[in-house]
Amino acid sequence: MLKKVILLCFCTIILGCNNKDGLYVNSPVNYVPIAVCENGFAGEYPCNDYNLLSHFNLDELAGSGTEGNDSWGWTDPETNKEYALMGTNKGIVFIDITDPSNHLF
Repeated sequence: MLKKVILLCFCTIILGCNNKDGLYVNSPVNYVPIAVCENGFAGEYPCNDYNLLSHFNLDELAGSGTEGNDSWGWTDPETNKEYALMGTNKGIVFIDITDPSNHLF
């Protein structure tokens, strides 16, 4: 359950930083969300006016048995590339989320 809650927070806070129309905050590109936030849910995940733009499980981040504990976002001031930093029981994972439909580990 903790894994799902942490992943949900990660997806909602970091990957779902867009407005209700699906426009990514720092990009003129229009992204089509995986799930639109409606009635408090983006698909099966609770949301707070944030669409779900991308999704992956913790095993994809660092292998089987991975547990998450926190996530942060960072934007490179020189390139404007956006990154999610996910703390896990195996270390920190850096994910390029500049294009949420094509995240890179």
